Amino acid sequence: MSEAETLEFAREAVRAFNERDVDWVLAHTTPDVEWFPAIVGSVEGNSFRGHSGIQEMFKLMEEIWEQFNLEPEEIRDLGDGFLVLAQVRASGKTGVELEHSMDAVFELRDGKMAKGRSFLNRDEALAAATQLSSGESS
Repeated sequence: MSEAETLEFAREAVRAFNERDVDWVLAHTTPDVEWFPAIVGSVEGNSFRGHSGIQEMFKLMEEIWEQFNLEPEEIRDLGDGFLVLAQVRASGKTGVELEHSMDAVFELRDGKMAKGRSFLNRDEALAAATQLSSGESS
């Protein structure tokens, strides 16, 4: 993908996430996709694998969060992926409120998201982005 195509793809991915457009996400991820979320409502470090994992993640989000939206501040093309620097604004069904930076790095393969990881620490996200853009896999 060209840089412009990657940036447009990333913007569309954020839109799909915010609108819980699971069909778009499944159509634009590899069958073996792996997602490591910083927050879902479970312990940090868990991952979701494959399309069934993505569906499970969205289901958990609906069960736990009343609202959970990313507000991108910056999106960067990384060559074989992209970085989204964002703020998350969320409210849980238990009344918990969250407003924090949450950044994500995605690896692309064959024009689809193959691996993603979100971070609550911007320095960690930037380090992962540097690693990906230099050709190292995370």
